[in-house]
Amino acid sequence: MRDKIKEWLKIIIAAIVIAGAVSIFVQPVLVDGSSMFPTLKDKDYLIVNKLMYKLDEPEREDIIVAEIIEIVQLEQ
Repeated sequence: MRDKIKEWLKIIIAAIVIAGAVSIFVQPVLVDGSSMFPTLKDKDYLIVNKLMYKLDEPEREDIIVAEIIEIVQLEQ
């Protein structure tokens, strides 16, 4: 019984480590809007390779995903 618990814990820990490593390099993205129509449509899903552009420059016809950062202005 104890050996089975240890085995399950190893599997769970390995799964968590693998999922964490994958999430560092790959990210799902939902297309919001139609600015890339007809290539991408609103509500399409993309899988983004975040590691690629750390190793090499973007090439012609690559799709680049930009993150929108909201700027909040404080009243003075």
